[in-house]
Amino acid sequence: MAIKLLEKDIEAGPYEPIRFSNERRRGCAYVRFLLGSLVSLATLVYLVFSRNTCAFHTFFQLAPVAPIESFEVLPPVASSTLTYNVSDIVFDDVSFASSLSAPYNSPSDFNFTGGYMTLNVTAAPSAESAFSVLEISVDGVPIWRTATPFPSVDTEVFSSTSKNISEYLSLFEANSTIEVSSIEGAGSFALSLEVVLYAEPKSAVAPSKGLAVSDLFSPQGPASHVFALQDKPVKLPEAGFVATLPQVASNVTAAKISLFVSASDEEVEFYKSGVSPAGEPLASGPFRQFNLFVSGTYAGTVNPKPTLFHADKLFDGPNPWTPLVDSGTYSGFAYEVDLVALLPLLWEAEQTLEIIVVSPVQAADATPVPPPAHPISSVTNIAAGSWTVSGALLVWESALIQSASGNVVSAESSQLDSGTVVSPPKISPWQPQLTNSKASSTSNSSTISSFHFVLSDNTTSNLNVVANTSSLCFLTRQEMVLSTPVGPPGGGLAKEKTSLSSFALSTTKFKLDVQDPATNLTLYSTSTKTALPLSFRLKGEKDVAGATTASYTGKIETDVKKKVNAVAVSSVKIKEEVSGGDAVDSVVEVSYKKDADYKRKVQSVNGIIISDTAKPIVF
Repeated sequence: MAIKLLEKDIEAGPYEPIRFSNERRRGCAYVRFLLGSLVSLATLVYLVFSRNTCAFHTFFQLAPVAPIESFEVLPPVASSTLTYNVSDIVFDDVSFASSLSAPYNSPSDFNFTGGYMTLNVTAAPSAESAFSVLEISVDGVPIWRTATPFPSVDTEVFSSTSKNISEYLSLFEANSTIEVSSIEGAGSFALSLEVVLYAEPKSAVAPSKGLAVSDLFSPQGPASHVFALQDKPVKLPEAGFVATLPQVASNVTAAKISLFVSASDEEVEFYKSGVSPAGEPLASGPFRQFNLFVSGTYAGTVNPKPTLFHADKLFDGPNPWTPLVDSGTYSGFAYEVDLVALLPLLWEAEQTLEIIVVSPVQAADATPVPPPAHPISSVTNIAAGSWTVSGALLVWESALIQSASGNVVSAESSQLDSGTVVSPPKISPWQPQLTNSKASSTSNSSTISSFHFVLSDNTTSNLNVVANTSSLCFLTRQEMVLSTPVGPPGGGLAKEKTSLSSFALSTTKFKLDVQDPATNLTLYSTSTKTALPLSFRLKGEKDVAGATTASYTGKIETDVKKKVNAVAVSSVKIKEEVSGGDAVDSVVEVSYKKDADYKRKVQSVNGIIISDTAKPIVF
């Protein structure tokens, strides 16, 4: 069916996100600046000749400041120059308290191939470092978790972020309600939200040469159906996360869980915790994992990005993440768990999904020999703290399939956790006090299923599906305290130096192989690897008078690689470096490789962008 829209409702060409609210704010601020300058002109003439007066300094301190754009380094949204865009502004510069909702009217003729959302947020001037974590949902289905900018004392701070929502396109086929709700925080801000749907020209379809296995098990385009896991976000671990997964049609050949998780309260610094020595009270532990079980069968693990939405808590002192923010702050992270190998369960009936947050290593091993591996359990190592979890089940139906049946042949998992703490005794009070600790948690799983398909031409096909997952969390940590005598011997005066060095790494791997049961040959394979290294070092010094100085360095990385049939198809690599002491310095370097490569490096010092490879900096 062709798209039939009024001319005023459509645009041809590449998608351009809304910027209206921010442009209006910038314009108003500059008008205020000019008016204030004219009113104060006579005073300024006098002050030029009185540069040392209090009034002179007061005038320049109170001069209006232009709004600041806070941004995440992201590739621009892209669409074909032949695309037809249909835009709907859901919220237009609306003040936000705790939630907003508005009706969304779907276009009468729906033949779109993708969509974007653009969120503009403006934080009012404030002396408080108040911000909010927001979740955007459509008819209760969460599709985007994001954050607002940190406010500035003397000016507005705004952000504008666009996100591809093409996988969720089916949610917009009918009239619905779009809601923005606060997950955490209580900042004062206004927001605008635009939904843009687009239709790209269809390319010529090559004649079919039979069943293409990749067409079955590789999700293409928007999901056929999207189901919310819960009516609203759930707090873990205080409330259990148990959801009902619906029975799906037997022509569904791809399915995944898309999960949003974020920490609050003391959990925003969980990665700073070590492991306790054997025999002492348990520490909270340096790792957090979210384990998923479908009707008791282990489905996968999510290792969350440690600093997401709270990179300012990595170190004490001035916030280094303004105007340049930590990756994921605005774009958000949707953690994915593939369910293809468990499709026979979903074809058969409703299933129960349980999500558990765990802290796998909290204390050093009680004996020199690490404990043996054990199956991954939903009742052990439950973490304390506060996490907000929501998500959706996305499924893709295949027109190549009439029906399908199958069974889960085997599902096995194992986990091995270990921790050590070494703190040599001090012989002299001037000897450094060292504490070295290590922790690791590794898990592996393998699920084998058999599928029987009846194809659209009434022929049949039998396939085996093998899903292998692995997860690794690793930590090395050293704490040092050194006292150095000052003054005459025996005077009792000393200065103290402290340092804390930490390196943590979490990785998840997923590999899916589709095999011919008659020959055991692999017909199709896909794999994804995600690595999240985090390292930081704190240094402190206290003199004999008790005055202290501190400095820090840190590195946050994100590395995602995807392969199909052992050939790399996409990758994302993000390096973030931050340091503080005499100056606060942050650098973000990103590299995206997919259809088109995108690279950019931005550096900020004391809140000022000093270099940006995307555009020249003019001083």
